[in-house]
Amino acid sequence: MLSTPHILIGSAIVKIIPNPLISLPLAFLSHFLFDFMPHWDFKIAFKPKPLLYALIDYAVGLTIVFWLSLTDTHQFIIILGGISATLPDFMMAGWKVLNIKLLNVFPLNVLNNFHHNIQNKVNIFWGSIVSIITILVSIYILVR
Repeated sequence: MLSTPHILIGSAIVKIIPNPLISLPLAFLSHFLFDFMPHWDFKIAFKPKPLLYALIDYAVGLTIVFWLSLTDTHQFIIILGGISATLPDFMMAGWKVLNIKLLNVFPLNVLNNFHHNIQNKVNIFWGSIVSIITILVSIYILVR
Protein backbone atom coordinates (compact mmCIF):
# COMPACT_ATOMS: atom_id res chain seq x y z
CA MET A 1 0.00 0.00 0.00
CA LEU A 2 1.20 3.51 -0.66
CA SER A 3 2.50 5.60 2.24
CA THR A 4 -0.39 8.10 2.25
CA PRO A 5 -3.04 5.55 3.32
CA HIS A 6 -0.67 4.03 5.91
CA ILE A 7 0.09 7.49 7.34
CA LEU A 8 -3.60 8.37 7.54
CA ILE A 9 -4.49 5.03 9.15
CA GLY A 10 -1.79 5.39 11.80
CA SER A 11 -2.88 8.96 12.52
CA ALA A 12 -6.53 7.92 12.77
CA ILE A 13 -5.60 5.23 15.29
CA VAL A 14 -3.91 7.87 17.46
CA LYS A 15 -6.94 10.13 17.11
CA ILE A 16 -9.19 7.32 18.40
CA ILE A 17 -6.75 6.16 21.10
CA PRO A 18 -4.77 9.20 22.28
CA ASN A 19 -2.57 7.18 24.68
CA PRO A 20 0.71 6.82 22.70
CA LEU A 21 1.76 3.74 24.67
CA ILE A 22 -1.18 1.93 23.09
CA SER A 23 -1.80 3.80 19.84
CA LEU A 24 1.74 3.99 18.46
CA PRO A 25 2.32 0.21 18.60
CA LEU A 26 -1.16 -0.29 17.11
CA ALA A 27 -0.32 2.15 14.32
CA PHE A 28 2.86 0.16 13.62
CA LEU A 29 0.93 -3.14 13.60
CA SER A 30 -1.79 -1.67 11.37
CA HIS A 31 0.75 -1.61 8.57
CA PHE A 32 0.75 -5.40 8.36
CA LEU A 33 -3.04 -5.65 8.37
CA PHE A 34 -3.37 -3.15 5.54
CA ASP A 35 -0.56 -4.71 3.49
CA PHE A 36 -2.46 -7.99 3.78
CA MET A 37 -5.47 -6.30 2.14
CA PRO A 38 -5.48 -6.03 -1.67
CA HIS A 39 -3.40 -3.00 -2.60
CA TRP A 40 -1.16 -1.42 -5.22
CA ASP A 41 2.27 -0.05 -4.45
CA PHE A 42 5.47 1.27 -5.98
CA LYS A 43 8.22 -1.23 -6.63
CA ILE A 44 10.96 -0.72 -4.06
CA ALA A 45 13.90 0.86 -5.87
CA PHE A 46 16.40 3.58 -5.12
CA LYS A 47 16.31 5.05 -8.60
CA PRO A 48 15.47 8.72 -9.21
CA LYS A 49 11.92 8.39 -10.57
CA PRO A 50 10.52 5.74 -8.13
CA LEU A 51 12.24 7.47 -5.22
CA LEU A 52 10.73 10.83 -6.21
CA TYR A 53 7.24 9.28 -6.43
CA ALA A 54 7.69 7.63 -3.03
CA LEU A 55 8.88 10.91 -1.46
CA ILE A 56 5.93 12.82 -2.95
CA ASP A 57 3.54 10.13 -1.68
CA TYR A 58 5.03 10.36 1.83
CA ALA A 59 4.95 14.18 1.81
CA VAL A 60 1.31 14.20 0.69
CA GLY A 61 0.32 11.88 3.54
CA LEU A 62 2.16 13.89 6.18
CA THR A 63 0.83 17.18 4.81
CA ILE A 64 -2.77 15.94 4.94
CA VAL A 65 -2.31 14.78 8.54
CA PHE A 66 -0.57 18.03 9.49
CA TRP A 67 -3.46 20.17 8.16
CA LEU A 68 -6.23 17.94 9.50
CA SER A 69 -4.70 17.92 12.99
CA LEU A 70 -3.63 21.56 13.08
CA THR A 71 -5.96 22.50 15.93
CA ASP A 72 -5.59 19.24 17.85
CA THR A 73 -3.59 19.45 21.08
CA HIS A 74 -2.13 16.00 20.31
CA GLN A 75 -0.94 16.95 16.82
CA PHE A 76 2.63 15.77 17.39
CA ILE A 77 1.49 12.32 18.55
CA ILE A 78 -1.03 12.11 15.68
CA ILE A 79 1.75 12.79 13.17
CA LEU A 80 4.00 10.32 14.99
CA GLY A 81 1.23 7.72 14.59
CA GLY A 82 1.37 8.24 10.84
CA ILE A 83 5.13 7.84 10.82
CA SER A 84 4.90 4.73 13.03
CA ALA A 85 2.50 3.15 10.55
CA THR A 86 5.14 3.42 7.81
CA LEU A 87 8.12 2.08 9.74
CA PRO A 88 7.73 -1.49 8.43
CA ASP A 89 8.30 -0.20 4.88
CA PHE A 90 11.47 1.60 5.94
CA MET A 91 12.65 -1.56 7.67
CA MET A 92 11.92 -3.70 4.61
CA ALA A 93 13.61 -1.21 2.26
CA GLY A 94 16.66 -1.17 4.50
CA TRP A 95 16.71 -4.95 4.53
CA LYS A 96 15.92 -5.69 0.86
CA VAL A 97 17.35 -2.71 -0.98
CA LEU A 98 20.10 -1.27 1.19
CA ASN A 99 21.13 -4.64 2.68
CA ILE A 100 21.50 -3.21 6.20
CA LYS A 101 22.82 -6.17 8.22
CA LEU A 102 21.19 -5.08 11.49
CA LEU A 103 17.76 -5.58 9.89
CA ASN A 104 18.63 -9.18 9.08
CA VAL A 105 19.00 -10.37 12.70
CA PHE A 106 16.36 -11.96 14.89
CA PRO A 107 13.60 -10.78 15.51
CA LEU A 108 13.77 -8.10 12.79
CA ASN A 109 14.47 -10.66 10.08
CA VAL A 110 11.32 -12.57 11.09
CA LEU A 111 9.28 -9.37 10.96
CA ASN A 112 10.74 -8.36 7.59
CA ASN A 113 10.12 -11.83 6.11
CA PHE A 114 6.56 -11.78 7.42
CA HIS A 115 6.01 -8.31 5.94
CA HIS A 116 7.44 -9.41 2.60
CA ASN A 117 5.28 -12.55 2.47
CA ILE A 118 1.90 -10.97 3.33
CA GLN A 119 1.90 -8.47 0.45
CA ASN A 120 -1.39 -8.74 -1.43
CA LYS A 121 -0.62 -6.61 -4.47
CA VAL A 122 -3.25 -6.19 -7.15
CA ASN A 123 -3.50 -4.01 -10.25
CA ILE A 124 -3.58 -0.24 -9.88
CA PHE A 125 -7.36 0.02 -10.40
CA TRP A 126 -8.40 -2.32 -7.56
CA GLY A 127 -5.52 -1.21 -5.38
CA SER A 128 -6.58 2.42 -5.80
CA ILE A 129 -10.17 1.60 -4.81
CA VAL A 130 -8.94 0.06 -1.53
CA SER A 131 -6.59 3.00 -0.93
CA ILE A 132 -9.28 5.62 -1.62
CA ILE A 133 -11.71 3.95 0.78
CA THR A 134 -8.97 3.70 3.41
CA ILE A 135 -8.04 7.36 2.94
CA LEU A 136 -11.66 8.57 3.15
CA VAL A 137 -12.43 6.59 6.31
CA SER A 138 -9.19 7.81 7.93
CA ILE A 139 -9.90 11.44 7.02
CA TYR A 140 -13.42 11.10 8.45
CA ILE A 141 -11.93 9.86 11.75
CA LEU A 142 -9.34 12.66 11.79
CA VAL A 143 -11.84 15.47 11.26
CA ARG A 144 -14.56 14.37 13.65
